[in-house]
Amino acid sequence: MKNLYLKFDQFFKARVERERWLLSIVLVSMLSWLSWLLVIEPAKLSYEQLIVDHTTLQSETEKLAVEIQNIELQLAQDPNALLRERYQRSVERRDQLGRLLDEKAEFTQPEQLLGWIQALLEPGTGLTLEALSALPLAFYWQGLDYQVMEHPKAHITLELFTLSYSAANDET
Repeated sequence: MKNLYLKFDQFFKARVERERWLLSIVLVSMLSWLSWLLVIEPAKLSYEQLIVDHTTLQSETEKLAVEIQNIELQLAQDPNALLRERYQRSVERRDQLGRLLDEKAEFTQPEQLLGWIQALLEPGTGLTLEALSALPLAFYWQGLDYQVMEHPKAHITLELFTLSYSAANDET
């Protein structure tokens, strides 16, 4: 290596000053160009890629932060709020219909109903429509069966019902 340097030094000193300047400029330019190609340009490209990566990561971080906020908002909301509201409206509507039914319907207390039915079904009372309509109970009818047994006698089956607070047991 030293031998190569000595040969170059002899070659350089053998030139006139003008050629030495040109040769020096060419050598400095070549060294600059080589250092640019081998050192500076790869470092510059790497730096630019790091900036692009950083910008991309920063953008993704911002998107994730917004998504986290949206998820936190969803978690803060009660998922059953709509169902509770619908349930509350249903309860209020049921209560309103119950009050309306109490006002409009003519309910008979179960104790009164038993006494009136026993009185109506007593033999020899001569059950007539006028007698039924004179009662303080509101009767409703569902069916009427009229069968002539022997003229002028007939058999009438009339299904009557009233509204009561207790449920009837139809199993018997």
